[in-house]
This record gives sequence, structure tokens and C-alpha cells, in this order.
Amino acid sequence: MKVKPQGIRLMADIGNQPPFWLEVKKEYVLDNFEQLFNYLREYKYVEENEKEDGDFNRTFMCLQELVDDYIDQASNNNLFKSKQAEWDDATFVFRVIATYLLVAHSKKNYDDYQVLARLADVLILREQLNEETLERYKSLLICCIQGRPILNLGYSWNSLTEKEFSINVLSYQFSMTTFDPDIQQEKFCYEGKGLLLVRPKDILLIPTNRRDYWNRRNSLYSVLGAPAGFNILLQEKVSSNLTFEQLRRQCASIITQQQQVTPTPAKALKMYAVGDEAIVRVTDYAHNTFVAETIDPDYDTIKGEVAIADKYAITKQAWLQYVHLNDYLLVTIRSNNKFDLTKSFDEIYESWVTDAVNQTFSAKYTGRFATGHRWLTEEGFQINVREAEFYDDIQMAIDDDQLVSIKMYSTKRDKSGNVVSSGTYIEVLDEYVSPNFDQNAMQSIVSDYISESQPEEKVIKDLKAKKIDESFLVPLTHVIHQLSTQESETAERYVKLFVSLMLAQLCSDEEDVAYITHEMDYLYRLVSFAQGTDAYKSSFTHDAILDQVDEVQKHENIIQLLHTYKQPELDLYTLPTRVSSQEESLIEPLIEASNTLSGKISLSEINRIKKAITTYLGVQDLFQNITHDTTYYGEESDTLEFKTSIVYLPNSKPDPNRQKWAILKTICGFLNTVTGGELLLGVNDNGYSNGLKSDIDYLFQTKLISQPTMDKYRNYVKYLTDYAFVDEEGFMSNTEITSTRIKYVIEVNNEGHHVLRIQVSPYEYGVVSFTSKDRPEDVAASYYRTSGASMPINATIKRKVREKKLSATSDANISKIIDLQKALKNKKAVILKNYSSSSGIRDRKVEAFLLLPERKAVVAYDLTKKELREFKVTRFEKVEVTDENWKFANKHKHLRIDAFGMLESPKSDPIKVVLKLKPLAYNLLKEEYPNARQDIFENKDKDKVDYPHLLDTEIFDIKGIARYYIGLAQEIQIVEGEELKAYAKEYVKLLL
Repeated sequence: MKVKPQGIRLMADIGNQPPFWLEVKKEYVLDNFEQLFNYLREYKYVEENEKEDGDFNRTFMCLQELVDDYIDQASNNNLFKSKQAEWDDATFVFRVIATYLLVAHSKKNYDDYQVLARLADVLILREQLNEETLERYKSLLICCIQGRPILNLGYSWNSLTEKEFSINVLSYQFSMTTFDPDIQQEKFCYEGKGLLLVRPKDILLIPTNRRDYWNRRNSLYSVLGAPAGFNILLQEKVSSNLTFEQLRRQCASIITQQQQVTPTPAKALKMYAVGDEAIVRVTDYAHNTFVAETIDPDYDTIKGEVAIADKYAITKQAWLQYVHLNDYLLVTIRSNNKFDLTKSFDEIYESWVTDAVNQTFSAKYTGRFATGHRWLTEEGFQINVREAEFYDDIQMAIDDDQLVSIKMYSTKRDKSGNVVSSGTYIEVLDEYVSPNFDQNAMQSIVSDYISESQPEEKVIKDLKAKKIDESFLVPLTHVIHQLSTQESETAERYVKLFVSLMLAQLCSDEEDVAYITHEMDYLYRLVSFAQGTDAYKSSFTHDAILDQVDEVQKHENIIQLLHTYKQPELDLYTLPTRVSSQEESLIEPLIEASNTLSGKISLSEINRIKKAITTYLGVQDLFQNITHDTTYYGEESDTLEFKTSIVYLPNSKPDPNRQKWAILKTICGFLNTVTGGELLLGVNDNGYSNGLKSDIDYLFQTKLISQPTMDKYRNYVKYLTDYAFVDEEGFMSNTEITSTRIKYVIEVNNEGHHVLRIQVSPYEYGVVSFTSKDRPEDVAASYYRTSGASMPINATIKRKVREKKLSATSDANISKIIDLQKALKNKKAVILKNYSSSSGIRDRKVEAFLLLPERKAVVAYDLTKKELREFKVTRFEKVEVTDENWKFANKHKHLRIDAFGMLESPKSDPIKVVLKLKPLAYNLLKEEYPNARQDIFENKDKDKVDYPHLLDTEIFDIKGIARYYIGLAQEIQIVEGEELKAYAKEYVKLLL
């Protein structure tokens, strides 16, 4: 699918063209690519000036031929052979393909979606991409399916030069490709073993064929909560009420049903005859005309060019300007399977002017005919008027460019067959002809013709959806599979595998079907082991296609190891606990240890070993303790603490203001260790859960939370901790400390009790203490975790905590920040050794007064340049503390950081920005820019359904928010922030 973007007309001044690069041969591209690259980069392509066999077009076709060869080599990629599709010189091949796409888009205005999708597929399988980048690739593939015009390919000519090119950088930049969000969206479908239906706001995978779906779509079953099929765009999580076994059975039932689907039987289609009228849909542009296809589903589809010509007042250029992609046109079939617009327009025009007889129109003079004047009406009609008695008045109106009023009194065809309308003058109007009169008249009549050509609603419904090319489905399968590898929750990982299996099965991709089926079966067996059932012990085999696949063999070996695990006797002991992940090499010894020690050590220790195995296998979130009844969370330790409540004191009296300090002390203690730890809310000192219902009920009744739900409870706890802590030296505070170091996980155990697991990572830069002024007298300023308890910190412990953290870190950047802390505390100037910048590598002598550890940066007064600067910690080798005291403390200004991580400039004012956000943009904003959460509000305008959220914030540098906006432009509406609009437009221009 190669589509010229809607409405684009190339009219550039070509100036001096670069010298032709070399004789056009595919072999020469390989040997002389740098010459070719420079030639294409500098060439100014103007379609009207190009010959089909000209140097540039022959070069472009030659490059396209080479790219097609490379793409063909990767066309058989699947999930387990992806590495076999590597080219000998991958860097060169990726440069060639990326160059072709850039030329096709920016020079040729020719978007090659098949190559776009295949390049995305190779990068998806080749690179280790994170979840955010994979989501962007999924969006890219969906836009390719929809044929949306590309706004920006994400990369530029500069990033493709031999010196700058990097496959890793290309994989990121290419994922940032943006598409036109405003183009009218259609329905697209693919029918095979099931149906893929791509609609404006959802993408449905349905285990039925097209005919049955359209006949029964309102009564179809639901799949995992998505009406009439599984919605690939669905962001909702699997219901917590659904057990993994129920989920597996649902998925298995759908897959079985899908396997039985056969495509809708093709019906015998009628053939168009020469001279038949037909409605066609514009699909492309070509050589000063349109390309279109017939739409009647009862007829064999014809594709071809539309013949257009100057007719009446409508020029050929006007047709090209005012007819857009996906417009419908009424045409006549020609003998060579092309379409004639002129004949059908002539007939419709005749009907219009016939209906207009005896009507009066405002008109402008356009020229003479044999016995009078020819006039153009605002509606686009031509009217001939013979010379009148008041000729002088008319001539003055013509000379003065005034409008006249004309009454049409007849319409007929002349000897040449043209429609001629005649009229008589009524009066000269006191109104002058506007500069856009002709364009408005032509646009009016073309728009009316398009409206006249609109097919009946029944025909539009019968069109159903445009067919999707199968080449897009394989990359879509692969990106969703790769997204499954990013899922930490086992059920969600299983669902993504299930969706990728449906896609692979839809287009009968046997290799991917076999591989994904085996992965799902493997995951099911791991869950079976984690939950203590015997399902994992059944026969585990694979399709012969997978015989040589290492990953398959590895999975089967692991299951064989699990077969040797012996379930301990349950009447000997009770109690399990939790451990960290183990290396693969420990699985066999762990199983052997469990089998050997069963009956000799407590059941809690046996359970601990099994939990370690499931943690390594990645299914720990579905682990059930081996007693299958009462959940036991182990014993408190240096890294584990239990609290029954954040509301009730040990004497059962509710006092949330007092009880919160018991929680905060523990979290403070974990932050000040080198290991961190976990606090479980809803678990008593004996290690058993009593749930959080009492907490939730009390907080709701006292209006401390708005709804009696675990999510609101979690938010309440998070709010208490977010604003509780500060670095003792004042370098960081509040969410700067907590946002990346504390995670809140809601769990439901076997008894149905809710537990809130608070996971705390250590604060690596020193000691944190409490910020709150309402801290009780018996609560110390700071705490440390040791011997299973949270102990107050004194000066000696504080010094040891700092020493421990420094000796425990292997990150040189952290060590540099700690050295800067010491210098700042003593107000000493420092030398940043061998600082690297655009001006070179040299020492920088500065007064560092503001540390930004999360940015790996420091704000300092540069003693050489006499100005405030931000220095990146990663750019210098070490810190040398001098004996010189600060001399310019009056120049030190504590600069703020905006929600997008940009530092305040002392030389410019903040920029106010207001954005309306669709759900995807809102979710990514919360995840990637947590400091923006305090500036997010509910959108209460009329468009709140499409844009539920509002970001109202101030920023210090447009680049930070621009990275977020440009990648999600189709999900965001700018309400306020002209600077952001301007920056985005200029950014796109630079890339074109």
C-alpha cells in the first residue's frame, strides 16, 4: 500500500540540482551508497517537472528494488527464527531501508506501508525494546493498516549519515513516527480463521467469519469483557474475580472456536460493462488525476485512473484541489477499465441548471461569447447573457469588477452537446467581486458533486470494511507477543500471549502458532506448580516445527525438573515466607533441597524454597502456599515488617493521625538501609493476614477516602508517604524521594483478604528524615532498620549509614554526588575533573550549591564563565574538593524543575501549558512523568468523552514537554501553549 498524503501538491522552486550520483544499477547502490545518499539528500523533487524515466525516478526505482530484496529476506521472520533473518551487514541494510522510506516520504510523497511494517517487525524482533517503545510500534502498525498519511518518520537525514547512524537509535526514533490523526477513519478487516476488525476506536479479534459477524454482531458473546470480540486496544486488566484456570479455559475455548472458522464463501460477482455508471472511492493520486476503485460489493472491483478535464467553469486543477482521498465520485466505465468523470458530471450539471431555471443569482463577469457576456454564479453555474439596452451600465460593472444580478430563463444543449444556460440582467449590485470568488464557486460545485455521488447508506453498510493486507498481521502478532514479555502480572502476560496466538492463527502462520501455543502451555504449567496442582506433570510435547528451537527445549527441561519436586506432608508444620529470585542453576538444587528436607524442617521453610522457584520462573504473583488454606507471610526481619492497620492503635482504638507514624517509621528505616525492604499492611505480628476492611470502612466513614475501595486506600497511604521525607542535607524532598523508590501493590490472598504490600528501595544518597512539623515528641527525626526493628538514628549511626551506602554502591555517579554533598555542606568550591561538553574536555571550577540526584546533575556557579550552569554528573570523571570557601553565594539561586524534568532558567519566564489528554496520553504521563500528577485535572468541557483529563502546568523549557507531545500528538489537544505548537511544527519541518 503506497499512498500519497491527502491534499499534498508539490510546487517547490527546484533551484540547482546536485550532480547525478552514478549510473543507475542495483549493484552500484551496494558499492557507492554514500554517493547515492548525498545525491538523494540534496535533490529537490518537484513532481510536475519529473519524467518517468528521469535520473531521479530511475534511481528511486533502483533503490526500491534493492529494498524489496532485503524486505523479502525478512518476510519469513517468526518469533523463533528472527535471528536467522539477520543480514551480513545489518547496519548498511538498515541505512538503505531507512533512506528509501525517507526519500519515498519527503521527496516522492509516497508512503510505502509494507516496508514500514516490515522494518518495524525486524526492529521489534531484533532489539530489546521496552514496553513504551513497543506500544508505540503497535500504534505505528495500526496506522499503517489504516493507511494514515505520515506526518513525521521520527528520524531525519542527519541521523542516517554513516558517522551518526545507529540501529539502536533508529529503533527508538522510528517508533516515534507520527501519523495524521484527523483523516477520516474507515473500517478495515482481515478474514481468515476468524476476523480482525479495525475500527476508529477499537480493534476486535473475533472467532467468527465476516458474514456471521455482520449478521449477529449485536448478539455475539463477550470475550474477557470486550463486547463482540477481544479488543486489542483494551487497557483494562483481567478481572480479579477470574481465576487463572477460568481464564485459561476461556482462552482455550475461543482458540478452539477460532480453529473451526472458515472464511465467508465468495459469491459470484457481476461484471461492469462499458458505459455503466458506478460510484468509485478515491484511493490515490497519479499523474494529474486520481486513482479510484468501485465500491459496489455485488460487482467485481475495478481499479483505475479517473479521466478529468476542464468543463464549464470547473478546471482540472480545481478537481485535483478539492477532491480528497476517500471521497466518492459518480463516474462512467470506459473500455480500458478506466473511469470518466466528465460525462457523469455533465449529466448532473444539466440536472442542476435545469432545476435552477427562473432563479436569480449573483454573478461575476468571466468573458465574452458570440453575442454577449458569460457570467459565473456563486454556485458555480455559467450563464450567457446577450447584450442589453443598458449595455453601458453592464460595461461599467465589468470595468469596476462589480457583481450583477442575473435571472436564468432557459437551459439547453448546443450543437456540440454542451449544456448552455441563458439569462437576463436584473441589476448591477452594490458589491465588488471578492478575490476568492472563482475558487469558492469551483469548490462549491465540486463539493455538491461529491455529495451527489454519495452512495446510499445501505451500500456503505454493505461495504463493511476495507481488506487488510496479510503482511501487516505478522508484525502485529510479534509486537503483542513482545509486549507479553514486559508483563509482570502472569494473567496479563497470558492474555497477551493469547491475543498474539489469535492473530497468528487468523492468518494461518503455523510456525508462530506452534511457538506461542507452546509458550502458553509452559506458562500454564508454571502456574500449576506455583498453585500446588498436578497439571504441570502431564505430558509436555511440542510441534515438530519447534524441534531445533533452544527456548522450547529449555522450557521442557525446566518442567522435567519440576516433575521431581515432591509435595511435603501437610500435617507436619505450617507457615511459609517470601524470598528473592534465584539463578536458573539453582532450580535443580532447590528442588533437591526441598525433597531432602521435607519433614525435617518447618513447612514454612519448605514453602520458602518453593516460592523461590516460582519467583525465578516468573509466576510468583500466582503462588499459593502449600497448605492451600491460611496464608502465612513468614517472620519479620531486617527486610520485612508487618502492620495490621494504618488506622487502629495496638489497643484497637482508631487514631489514624497517631498510627500513621508506625508505618512511616518503618518506611524511613528501609529507605536508610542499603537493601530496602517490604511493609505489609493488613498482616499481624504472627504473620497471618486479617485484611484491611476495618481500615477502609473507618477511612470512608470519616471521609478520609471518597470510596470504600482498595484503590482509594492505596492512594491514601501513598499520600501520607509522598510528603513525609526529606534528605537530611536538604538535597531532595517529598516525591523526589518516594516516587521512584516506593511501590504499592494490592494483593488478595487465599482467604479473600486484601493486603497492601509497600515495597521500599533504599535511598542511595545518604540519610532521610521526616519533614512533618506535627511529629510526636516520642517519634525520632529519622530511623534505621536493624535486627528486625526500626531504630532511631543518632549522630554515630548516621555516620555509619552514610559510610555503608558509599561502600555498598558500585555506581560511580552516586559516589560523585556524595562527594558533592560534602563540598556543599562545607560550602567549598570544587573542580569537576575532565568535564565533557560541546566545547571540549577540560576541568571546571565551580561552586556547587544545588544537587539534583534524580537528574544525575548539579547546579553550580561557574567561576570561569561567571554564570549559573547545570552540570551532568555523568560527564566528569571525579570531584576534587578545594580549600576555597564560596565567594559568590549571592549568585546562587535554587532553580526549580518542571514536571518534565527541565530546569528553571534564570533568564526566562515559565511557560503556561494546558493540554487535553486521551486515556493513552494520560496513562503514559502518569507513568513516565510522575511529578506531573499534581497538575492533572478532570476535563469538564464538552469533549470530555474523548479527552477525559487536563494537564495544567508551567514548564521551564519546551524541549521536555515536546518529547512527550510529539510522540503522542494524536492523543493530545493543545488548549494553551503556542510555544509548544510552534516548536512541534518546526521540529517536523526539520525532519522532512
